[in-house]
Amino acid sequence: MKYTAGFFALLFAAGCCCHQTPQTYLLEAENMGDLRDFEINENNGSGGASIHSFYAGARYAGARARGVYDIPAAGKYTILLRDQSYGDNLRTMELIVDGKVLGSGGDAPRRNDNESRPAWVWSKIGQAELTTGKHEITLRATGDNARPDALLLIPGEAQIPADNTLPEKYQKLNATNANFAIGEFKLNCQTLKAPFGAYHCGEKIIFQIAPTLNGKPMEKGKIAYTLTGDDGKHAEGVITFAGKPGEITTTLDRPGFVRLQFSLQDADGKTFRGAPRFDSCAGADEEKILQIAEPEDFDAFWAKAKTLLKTVPITPMLTEIAGQDPKEFRTFEVVVPCPGDAPVTGFLVMPRDAKAKSLPAAVEFQGYGVRMPVPPSPQKGRIHFFINAHGMPLHQTKASLLALDNAYRHYALHDTANPKTAYFYGMVLRVLRALEFVRTLPEWNGVDLMAMGSSQGGLQSLWAAGLDEKVTFCRPVVPWCCNLGSESFGYMPKSWGVTYTGGARYFDAANFAKRIQCPVEITRAGLGDFICPPSGIARMYYNLKCPKKITWFVNCAHPAPPGKCETFTTQTDDFQVPAAFRQ
Repeated sequence: MKYTAGFFALLFAAGCCCHQTPQTYLLEAENMGDLRDFEINENNGSGGASIHSFYAGARYAGARARGVYDIPAAGKYTILLRDQSYGDNLRTMELIVDGKVLGSGGDAPRRNDNESRPAWVWSKIGQAELTTGKHEITLRATGDNARPDALLLIPGEAQIPADNTLPEKYQKLNATNANFAIGEFKLNCQTLKAPFGAYHCGEKIIFQIAPTLNGKPMEKGKIAYTLTGDDGKHAEGVITFAGKPGEITTTLDRPGFVRLQFSLQDADGKTFRGAPRFDSCAGADEEKILQIAEPEDFDAFWAKAKTLLKTVPITPMLTEIAGQDPKEFRTFEVVVPCPGDAPVTGFLVMPRDAKAKSLPAAVEFQGYGVRMPVPPSPQKGRIHFFINAHGMPLHQTKASLLALDNAYRHYALHDTANPKTAYFYGMVLRVLRALEFVRTLPEWNGVDLMAMGSSQGGLQSLWAAGLDEKVTFCRPVVPWCCNLGSESFGYMPKSWGVTYTGGARYFDAANFAKRIQCPVEITRAGLGDFICPPSGIARMYYNLKCPKKITWFVNCAHPAPPGKCETFTTQTDDFQVPAAFRQ
């Protein structure tokens, strides 16, 4: 990714008093000089990046991006915001110019009902009378999980750009309070041994850091780092580079991980805005990571919960709709009655010409949040059932979705001393009912059944495999809620969003892992992910007694990493992906 040095020079002739005609100006969000509670997403958005207040919650409703801009020409401007329509949640933002709130925008809808990938959409956020010269322009998140990409200042009254693309002519303005990296900056950080499963407590862990600029070793510059450990370590420092790799040496005094966070600085010690961040870990004796004892009645509790399913018949309602590739696949809206306060709702997709007892089946579970339900992408040779996490109706207006978002807000915190009143209790029942439903389909081959999902979906897939012995393959991605309560032992940040209580232990993925018999493939775990901390995922992985495989990603936070990423894989000798799910 290219980073521009400085800001564009504004072309004024010396001593010229001529009036300049207002033009269309583009302000990239990632280039605003002051980002608070926003992180930069690389290779994502116009100009190659966007910003994202990824973490939900009160702290991040209020994330701010502020830039000071030299406006070349005075005039009245219509201001458009380009953001990512990731569902229809509360992701709105306020526009503040010179301290005055001028309007709000964002939270743009998907461009069509069947769109399975988030769209980048322009929306009007306000109008401003601007004089020539410096103006402070701020985007402030008023909801969770905001994803702004850019602002467009268009003279006079303006319409949304056709097809949500950039106009043909515009001038890009960079914030004068920003400090940009020059050229293409890359950072390679690696440990001398594998960062997982190789080190022991007390052993030296040496990180080698080698930055390059435009493909060559960095001759001038600094890397500021912060080191924290599951053993309570904390250190900060700066490495100065002169064409050679630098080293950071540390140890872990007890089983767990040590975390390194880096930021690029120039020779004067200023942190570059727009340079890629780096956040990674290495572990030691991970199989000995501590865990709170599971409830003595764990198995009895869930055996009793499963008897509830027998009290509600499986009487699904299927409505065929026009999904993706209708010539090849059939798509159904599905509602299945379930014990608890909500049914199972979701979308079922299968090949149109499927014969009886011919297809393996995959049940996919949804990540955290309240999102507009959309059908999944079709999978050749497979039944694919994608369920909504909340059993919410599949047709939502923006107003109804807002009401649901308010009703379910911070539902992960609703774990109480009594697990039957925890919000997750009903979610587990819906997971089990979804599996039961798929097994009633005539097209299912009667053998192959996969549970899959990412984050909260990964957690649900582990619930599924731990409670239903008919699941034959489990494929979680960055699974959430592993080793709940680990912060009581001093481990680095707990699983995001869950307050530990005695009742939370009944939903801990690390406890379900002990009971899984089918192969488990954790296709991604982030060594920089502190939504789902490495120590928790490692504890869950070592609790698995089945054939298993895990792939760790270096410099990977909770979202999928952009571009190529160094990975490390560990697996048991008996692991293999079942033939039905190898495509």
